[in-house]
Amino acid sequence: MTAFLQKTWLAITLAIATLPALGEQVVISEIMYHPKENLPEYIEITNITATPFDISEWSFTEGISFDFPAFSAANPENTILEAFSSIIITSSDVATFNEAYSLPPGLPIRGPWTGSLSNAGERITLTDKNGVDLCTVRYNDRGEWPVSPDGTGHSLVLANPDRNIDDPRVWTASTSSNPVPGGGIPSVAEEPFENPVINLNNGFTLIDYDSKWDYNDANTVTGTEWQSLDYDFSDQGWVLEEAVSNNGGIYGRETDPVIAPGIGTLIDISGASRSHAAYFFRKEFNYQGVSASGVSITLDSILDDGGHYYLNGNSLAGFGNVPANADPNFFAVGLDNAVEVLNLATTNGSSLQQG
Repeated sequence: MTAFLQKTWLAITLAIATLPALGEQVVISEIMYHPKENLPEYIEITNITATPFDISEWSFTEGISFDFPAFSAANPENTILEAFSSIIITSSDVATFNEAYSLPPGLPIRGPWTGSLSNAGERITLTDKNGVDLCTVRYNDRGEWPVSPDGTGHSLVLANPDRNIDDPRVWTASTSSNPVPGGGIPSVAEEPFENPVINLNNGFTLIDYDSKWDYNDANTVTGTEWQSLDYDFSDQGWVLEEAVSNNGGIYGRETDPVIAPGIGTLIDISGASRSHAAYFFRKEFNYQGVSASGVSITLDSILDDGGHYYLNGNSLAGFGNVPANADPNFFAVGLDNAVEVLNLATTNGSSLQQG
């Protein structure tokens, strides 16, 4: 990440956290997409809340097609999904399904649906009567997905209903190769899935206030190449982070008291008579987290007077009225003293790159 500012102090913390992948209220909790011995396929949906749901005119719109009936005052139980309960939707009629799986009559089973589930994986989506997606998952028989549900008698079972279900890490294979449809969400996954790369709630700090930066205080940087990921430091005057004189921390020069943690590296502000307005900073870091679409970036900064911040050449935020790609002689709106600005930028991870 790079920044330039008018004078005195710069320190930055850059934090990464995954966006909360909160679970749905009604989830697809079991998928039998490739049963053995030509048994009927089925999908289980589960209400994981303490509130009953009116499921009248809900529909499966991807994978298979099935419409729940409209509400009927004569048979309201046909369109109510009770709290902490499940309904099974199947490819066959209900009587055939009960006989195939040796189930007693009277269980909450609906069918038949139209179409069939792909043995190679596909997306299944449940929508409400207004066409709003309630839950969706693209299952598969390869990659991070369990392979045993593909024809050996096992079903796919949701192992963690509290997270977004469109993630192979929250699914497992049924314990038995002859599962009882509607057996419920297991308390322990038979096939453990990989832990998230980082803590999903707390995130982690990539760059802290004590980090070392490459910096240029010589007023020799021209153009915008210095912002790019593959910049070769072709402009003269850069002090790299491994230099003996580079101690990291807050970069600046000041005779008044300095906000904690204090100045760590002195920079040349000999041009403070308005002939030297801009200072340039770069920091490379190695990102090996989750995909960029699933993270949030938060930028905090200690600075006086202003600056503009970039990530891999993309503008993140400006402070002190400093626009993106400002002229090096641009002077920021002055501050009497440096301040810590929290959440100066909070944005998605679209500018991140692995490595």
